[in-house]
Amino acid sequence: MSNTTALAAPDRPYYVIAAIDAQPYVRIVDEASGRRRFDGFMIDIINEISGLVGFDYRIRATPDGRYGHKLPDGTWTGMVGDILRGGADVATGPLQITLEREEAVDFSKPVLTSSSRLLVKKPEMQWEGLGILAKPFTHELWFFILLAIIIVSVLFYLISRLSPYSWLKKLPEKDRRFAVDTFNLKNSFLFVFSTITWQGYREAPRCFSGRVLAAFWWIFTFFMIIAYTANLTAFLLVRRNVVADMPYKDYNDLIRQNKVSVGVVRNSFEEGALERMSSISNFELWDYVKRRNTFVDTLEDGVLQVKISDGRYALLVDSTDGDFITGNNCDLGIFGDKLNSINLAFACRKGSGICNSLDKGLLSLRETGRVKVIYNKWFRSGVCAKDDTGNVITGTDPAPFNVYSLSYRELSIALILLFLGALLAFVILIGEIVFVRLRDKKASDKATNQQAEDDVEKQELKETEGSPPQDDAEPQEEETKLVTSDEQTTEAAAATPETPAEAQ
Repeated sequence: MSNTTALAAPDRPYYVIAAIDAQPYVRIVDEASGRRRFDGFMIDIINEISGLVGFDYRIRATPDGRYGHKLPDGTWTGMVGDILRGGADVATGPLQITLEREEAVDFSKPVLTSSSRLLVKKPEMQWEGLGILAKPFTHELWFFILLAIIIVSVLFYLISRLSPYSWLKKLPEKDRRFAVDTFNLKNSFLFVFSTITWQGYREAPRCFSGRVLAAFWWIFTFFMIIAYTANLTAFLLVRRNVVADMPYKDYNDLIRQNKVSVGVVRNSFEEGALERMSSISNFELWDYVKRRNTFVDTLEDGVLQVKISDGRYALLVDSTDGDFITGNNCDLGIFGDKLNSINLAFACRKGSGICNSLDKGLLSLRETGRVKVIYNKWFRSGVCAKDDTGNVITGTDPAPFNVYSLSYRELSIALILLFLGALLAFVILIGEIVFVRLRDKKASDKATNQQAEDDVEKQELKETEGSPPQDDAEPQEEETKLVTSDEQTTEAAAATPETPAEAQ
């Protein structure tokens, strides 16, 4: 309702309602015509109740603009004083039910139940940058992956050097692919990096030990890439729900850090409630506030202090006030557990029975959900308001599922398989080396034996061809002897002197 007076009907009760300007509960607007217009949450509630119960009313502003406080001389200020002096029948606004006030006036059932919480500057979201790309795996798992890359690269290089079946051992004239340098140390690292990123490769290992190692390495990369892609997707899906964390977890942590000041409005309900809590428990927040002397005179002053403090100042406020303030100030939020329970209600002239009539209408509004509708209209209609939870900072908004970095324990099967593959490749490499050496030794022994046999055969053949038979040797010897005897006779005759007679 946005008027000052509801015209009274002859058969309907007529009440004067005292109010103070306390937005959004009651808002007083001075119009150009000179009239005062009243609207707000409590005004809408009283208007709905008047239609349900059947009464007329007139709203007037309390001159001193106070809720009601008992002075030392026993008199009351504010709206409570208006009722006691007969200037009003009902008081409306964010009037809290207290034991002292209940002794002076009657109260209706609570219109709202709220609590004291901290009004804080929202922490700024920190840009994660490229760091989010490393979140799917823990630091330990990244270390194991890097170690695996180095070890497997070195193993490929050693296998290429030691295996008798590698590209390096192939004859140059038969190496039409020019793959002799495929698995030198540099290209081994390139092969490993190319395959772990699924970019392909130029040549596969030629030897069986190298192919076994490559097969287990591909299994390892398959597990890692699938796990990384799936977990990165989950992080990106949940990332939009994550909000910046507060620098403290709760009130005790805030006090312990001793970096953030907590303010309280002077002579407010929060001040009295905080003082009472400190006297009946070990709650140290009241002493913390007094020690730093962080009181403010008005709620507006406290809100301004929170906005300009860059997170170093928090204000203890009523949570309903916090909903309204944060709904219109996107850089502010509500934080912390509820410290106490605050009941806001209408105050009525004592013994008048007016509050009983108000209770009936209020119960009907609660049953139909009108109280919540009117509350959202005034408290959660700002540009930054949230209908369900308000701007309450809890660290994170509810996420659709929990996400955490995968550790080497979750992917231990991939690491174990890679280790077994490297071990098997090493065993096969030894087998290749032993097999080739035994084969070469056998071939060498065979060649040596064959050479020896050939030498023996050649020697025998040579001896057979160079020596005549024994029967042919004797006539040759006799012939030699005959020739020798004839030669000797001829030589003797030539040596004898010729006689004259013979010469004639």
